[in-house]
Amino acid sequence: MRSPLHCIVGAPGAGKTTVCAALARIASPAIVLDMDDLLDDDGCVLGVHITTRAAEEIWPAYNDLWVRLLRAVGRTGDPIILFTPALPDELDVDAAWARLDCDDDERAGRLLLRGWSTDDVRLVQPYVDRARELVPFGFDTTTASPDAVAASILEWAR
Repeated sequence: MRSPLHCIVGAPGAGKTTVCAALARIASPAIVLDMDDLLDDDGCVLGVHITTRAAEEIWPAYNDLWVRLLRAVGRTGDPIILFTPALPDELDVDAAWARLDCDDDERAGRLLLRGWSTDDVRLVQPYVDRARELVPFGFDTTTASPDAVAASILEWAR
């Protein structure tokens, strides 16, 4: 049996990790995954740091790893909700797509609080614009609580 797959794409600072945790508490029997789940605290997988632009050439291999993992987990038949920075044209899966997003100033503030430089924050904007273009349907985390957004995502996925 093949599990239905729902992908939630979002830029850094959109709230993927926070909403993912809130959704995991209420989504049973759905399987809730975050593409960051395989990374250690330093942003490495198997000793390779992949969360910087310098590692961009290996991002397709990481995406392929996730596609294989989703196929394996999909054997359960339970719905899968994946939070991912990968855009639909970067992840070769048959899925319903939605976008997790927030106001640009809010995202910038969140990233600055994480210690990002203003230059790094600016580099995210083209990705955000592309995500908004490719995945027009979304959930806004600007003012909504993580629990409220999680409940909306669960309703959409069902």
